[in-house]
Amino acid sequence: MMSELSEPSKCPPSEETKSKRRIVSPETRAKLSAAHKGRTHSLEHRLRNSLARKGKSFTPETRAKLKLARRGKTPNKGKTHSLEARAKMSLARRGKPKSLEMRARLSATNKGHSHNKGEVRTIEQRARISVGVRESWARMDAKNKKERMHSLWAGRNYSIPNKCEQALDALLQELFPGEYRYCGDSSIFIGGKCPDFINVNGKKQVVELFGDYWHEPGSEPARIAHFKSYGFDCVIIWESELRVFSKDLITQKIEAETGSHSRSDYAVGGLLGGYASRKVMGG
Repeated sequence: MMSELSEPSKCPPSEETKSKRRIVSPETRAKLSAAHKGRTHSLEHRLRNSLARKGKSFTPETRAKLKLARRGKTPNKGKTHSLEARAKMSLARRGKPKSLEMRARLSATNKGHSHNKGEVRTIEQRARISVGVRESWARMDAKNKKERMHSLWAGRNYSIPNKCEQALDALLQELFPGEYRYCGDSSIFIGGKCPDFINVNGKKQVVELFGDYWHEPGSEPARIAHFKSYGFDCVIIWESELRVFSKDLITQKIEAETGSHSRSDYAVGGLLGGYASRKVMGG
């Protein structure tokens, strides 16, 4: 079909032609709009239009004129797409990742802009955003999830692992040498969730560190059940427990949940803030 199409004319209109153009009244425009509403172009027509526009770009002067003409106008303000239109747009964009060049351009364009500054979203908006983010995350494969998490963490102002994770890592290596390794850097995902520590000696066990600020009390069962559904035993250590509990109590908690056995017992002494513990002799 492409070969049957005629080569589009690339000659710009002359000044005489421009001067002969008539000014259409608002009433005529409304009639023309109503007459064309609902019409769709044939495939041949679309290909012809595509060929005619390919390789063309607006001059800086034209862009400036268009910018001035559109300034202050929001033609789509208040309009909402139907569910069918949203589904079509979602399908058309799905699986089409943006190129690095496009990402760089978008980053440069949005740098310094705070579009949502001061905006307070309603509970319904938050719920819709939450559902959308969860669905998008569920559609990602492990590789894309890992890349996404790395890109998010790269822009944060804290290190990985953080101080609490480093303290728990040191404790695990001391009590269970060579049993666990840190994987909270999105290096491992289990059913779409990234544990903080995982057993590396063939046992399906994970250890999670819950920060008091980021996690609500009572959120442990859902996390434990998630890993359990994949055959993993999960023990959750809270940041406050790491600060207050002794090595002995934390050891007992890990042993009770995972069945692991520590190499030694320790007396009471806070684990964060410069803890000093002593070996219990004889028992």
